[in-house]
Amino acid sequence: MLAYDVVELLDETRIERIHFVGWSTGGRIGQSHGLRHHSRLHSLLLSGTQSQSPMDAAAFWDLMIAAIDMAGSLEPIADKTTERSFTAAYQSA
Repeated sequence: MLAYDVVELLDETRIERIHFVGWSTGGRIGQSHGLRHHSRLHSLLLSGTQSQSPMDAAAFWDLMIAAIDMAGSLEPIADKTTERSFTAAYQSA
């Protein structure tokens, strides 16, 4: 679980407490970290995240992972991710 990776990193770097900012998947990691390791947090800021995946999430990610594997890079999903995450005005700035 990725939240445990956060704790391992904190332990390795001898950092006791952090301000955690998580967006999207990072927000889900932050939720898990906050629930399991709240004593290691000064604050927790989450955005663009959810506590559980929709029913069709596995099928969606299977397609994305297959496209990434085929291309050997994130290029096939980069534009879609940008379009989904940022307004047209922000993208053109």
